[in-house]
Amino acid sequence: MELLMDYIEQLNWFVVFVAATTGFLTGALWYSKSMLGKVWMKTVGLKDKDVKKANMTVTMGGAFIGLFILAAALEITFDVFALSGAESGILFGAMVAGGFIVPLRLMHSLFELKAPQYILITGVGDVVMLGVMGLVIGLL
Repeated sequence: MELLMDYIEQLNWFVVFVAATTGFLTGALWYSKSMLGKVWMKTVGLKDKDVKKANMTVTMGGAFIGLFILAAALEITFDVFALSGAESGILFGAMVAGGFIVPLRLMHSLFELKAPQYILITGVGDVVMLGVMGLVIGLL
């Protein structure tokens, strides 16, 4: 526990913030209507009027907080493995997504009877987002 606390105390909060922000922007682009947003909305049954009624402060704020925690965990784990560089960062982020997040998302999505398009859009999106966040961590 003490070792983990040492890593937390040594976190570079600037890197964590930049990685979280970059992940947020990557997600915004991925789920934009010009990319995969229309198909994603259809697969989850959302309409424009639903989105307009949503509390975007809670939605976007909660999403950023989640990405900030994820970026901190990535930064700590990146340091624990003594990784460095852009290539290592991309690969590490993609492997975390592909090895941990996507399999869990797949399991939940299958039991929730989600459409294959939903599973593909969100799973690949997670790999891309964490790859980008890992790139930032590896560069900074």
